Amino acid sequence: MALSKQEKLKLLHVDDPARGSVENPSAAFQDTRSVPSLLLSAPITDSWTSDLNRGTSSSNQPSYGEDIEPVIYSSNDENVSASKSKSASGKGRRNKKGEQRSFTSAAQLKTVASSGSTPGHPLQRGQLTSLEETFCPIQAVSKYPYRYVGKDLSASVAQGFFDAGKFWARTWDVYYIHPPTSIAVKPILLIPSNQVQALFTEVNEGLRCDLSFPETSEELGFVLSFNDDSTPRPRYLGQSTSRICFDTMASKVPKEDYKLAGEVQSTETPTDRSFAAFKQKMEAALEASKNKSKASRIKKQAERVHQKQGWCRELKRTQRYLGLRPRRTATAKEDPLHKPALSWTELQVAIQEHAVAAGQILPPLDITKPVPYAFDEDVVFICVDVESYERSHNVITEIGISTLDTRDLGAIPPEVDGRAWRDVIRSRHFRIREHAHLVNVDFVIGCADRFEFNNKQSEWISIKEAPQTVASCFRPPFSATFTPPTSNEAFPSIDAWNKMSSTQHQEEKRNIILVGQDTVTDINYLQKVGYNPLNLPNLLEILDTSTLYRALKRDNCTRSLGAILLDLGISGWNLHNAGNDAAYTLQAMIGIAFRGLSAKQDRERREVEKAKRVEDAVKEVEER
Repeated sequence: MALSKQEKLKLLHVDDPARGSVENPSAAFQDTRSVPSLLLSAPITDSWTSDLNRGTSSSNQPSYGEDIEPVIYSSNDENVSASKSKSASGKGRRNKKGEQRSFTSAAQLKTVASSGSTPGHPLQRGQLTSLEETFCPIQAVSKYPYRYVGKDLSASVAQGFFDAGKFWARTWDVYYIHPPTSIAVKPILLIPSNQVQALFTEVNEGLRCDLSFPETSEELGFVLSFNDDSTPRPRYLGQSTSRICFDTMASKVPKEDYKLAGEVQSTETPTDRSFAAFKQKMEAALEASKNKSKASRIKKQAERVHQKQGWCRELKRTQRYLGLRPRRTATAKEDPLHKPALSWTELQVAIQEHAVAAGQILPPLDITKPVPYAFDEDVVFICVDVESYERSHNVITEIGISTLDTRDLGAIPPEVDGRAWRDVIRSRHFRIREHAHLVNVDFVIGCADRFEFNNKQSEWISIKEAPQTVASCFRPPFSATFTPPTSNEAFPSIDAWNKMSSTQHQEEKRNIILVGQDTVTDINYLQKVGYNPLNLPNLLEILDTSTLYRALKRDNCTRSLGAILLDLGISGWNLHNAGNDAAYTLQAMIGIAFRGLSAKQDRERREVEKAKRVEDAVKEVEER
């Protein structure tokens, strides 16, 4: 039950002259320990807060941004400061009747009194700080457990003292300083370092740890000190006890030229050295306040650039494997700029030859003829796709393996986007007999019975036969090499043909390129069935079509196989069949390699056309 005003005053003993009277009820707060716990948790009404607020009506309260005089409530050896103001937005807490509440509750006063915050004496808004004080950017302190505390302790510190508004609910004396406009247009808000140390002490006592200011705090911008060198110094803004309160104060920071009435203005100007030091100090404070440090951002940016360069190199190697780009020769490695004896004309010719030899400039590809360059490394592309049961990914249901031997491409004109080479891909589709009853229907639509290649013939194997069957596809003759008879001539069986071909090639070790769409996942699946392709001594490289496509499009987003096929103009039927996916992945690799070549040539052509237009424009101006 809510207490009436008179009952609450009686609980405070306002009838006792030593403790105050109805005419001066604020004297009752001279010792907050005399307030019963029942009252601390009782709801506070407007009439109650109005009486406690020195008889001042809530409608006359000043907003943040006005010069206000804090009201100090002392509790023996503790000083508790409470402002008489409301937030500038006018949206204070409301009671059950929807009426405005303008004063700090007794429970909040108890929290403030026990927080260890000692503002000392009240400061006037805009008042300069003394040179002896040091400060911390409040935003940097709010990120302390996430940036400066080890992983084993970070969660405990954050949950106990920072998360869920706990950090902002503390009482902070907030100061502001305007950095040079060349580095920031907004002021930096600071709090005294002794209040931050009080927070560390409280954390250390609560968690029995030893937190302190970071090493080289001043270099990191975590702790700031100021000198009497005519550079700006922090000014007092106000006291914050919540995030809403802090945000309101932050939006009402005085302008850079604000001065108190009667303040003596310095006529000296800072030296270049002192201003440079101040600017560096402000930059460090801004970096400490950001979510990520400048060094971290630079490092991540360098990693992204390095990653993209790796994607482009992977695409170029793929083009060399397919004979679309020459391998760099010894001539290409000799920079003609290091030959000072060459004349200007000879130098231009040498630069052109160097660019062609290095593969930087490629002549247009005649798709009606075989590719002009040798197939680098004489490789065999082997693509693997594995399908698992959607309810248990450890249960393998299908394995698809497709092979593209570059020796089969030598005399075949590629046509547009290498379409003629798609018919050379050999594909096999294996279904696990023990898991034939498991069909994916919820998260993806399975189609294990709709294999589109190799005369639409799937092969049934047991889970025990899977390792040997997969291993046979990584040895000559590499996947299904049997060609159906086209005449009445007698042909051996598929097994006999593969055995004979394997015997003929058993002494030759071909370089293998493992291809896949999200290759890592398929390798993990193969390892689960008992075969690890990473153990192959002749495994030259692993290619991922999703990475090749990102290099082609200069895009960071990963695309699905279906999206890649659609963009390349390839009709993909019955995807999520392991055999189909493996075949289409190799087709996508071929298409990406050709599109990358044409894209580069298109860029080069546009650059040549642009240079020609500029040259023609210059000639036209000269003729005038």
